[in-house]
Amino acid sequence: MSEQWIQWKPAVNLEGKYFVESICDMLDGLHIIFDPSEKSKNPKKLKFFFEYSVKSFRIADESCRTQMLFDLKNIYGDNFYGNWTFFKIENSSYLKWLSEQSCTITDYLSMQHICCIAGNSVLDLATGYEPEISLIENTKQNE
Repeated sequence: MSEQWIQWKPAVNLEGKYFVESICDMLDGLHIIFDPSEKSKNPKKLKFFFEYSVKSFRIADESCRTQMLFDLKNIYGDNFYGNWTFFKIENSSYLKWLSEQSCTITDYLSMQHICCIAGNSVLDLATGYEPEISLIENTKQNE
């Protein structure tokens, strides 16, 4: 069975593309800040906070994930990821890889795969729960 990609709406009134501004894996958890594109009607930054961190994450320049982007375009059409950032993936090859690498330990953790196709990178997260999400004023917009 192949992967099933679903556009995920982690907060209301989100639109358009976001950029990964920062990722900080700290003692209190994983912090990710997304900056909206200049075309966005919502000027606020989006913060994901995973209090217990995540089991795994990877980030790559989007040029290193070109095949994945081609596949998404062929399966879901031109606009599926072009104007959206946040996705959940069912039957994830990333979670299958983690299962193999962990000798199936991760199979017992009820994990989900969240993928963020940002304007500057692709971020994959393997987690057992959704992050706390907050909106942050974008001081860059006010300058």
